[in-house]
Amino acid sequence: MKMTIVSIFDRAAALYSRPAFVGSRAAAVRSFGDEVRTPRENNDLNKHPGDFELHALGFFDDETGELIAQKPERITFGMDHVQS
Repeated sequence: MKMTIVSIFDRAAALYSRPAFVGSRAAAVRSFGDEVRTPRENNDLNKHPGDFELHALGFFDDETGELIAQKPERITFGMDHVQS
């Protein structure tokens, strides 16, 4: 299966999180949005959604072991998932 590699970019810290491997971009967007909307004591995504972006970093094929990197591509902003 070809999996998408994603990372959350923290604009305030100018750092990317440890990459995650997901089945699709849509699944990554849903998980990212859920985190942005979940209030918890240590949830910086919820406290500062304007500081975070979800980026695609490439693909990983779990059948061949092939890793295909790409220039980071923004998929969505944290603020896109804030409910008004």
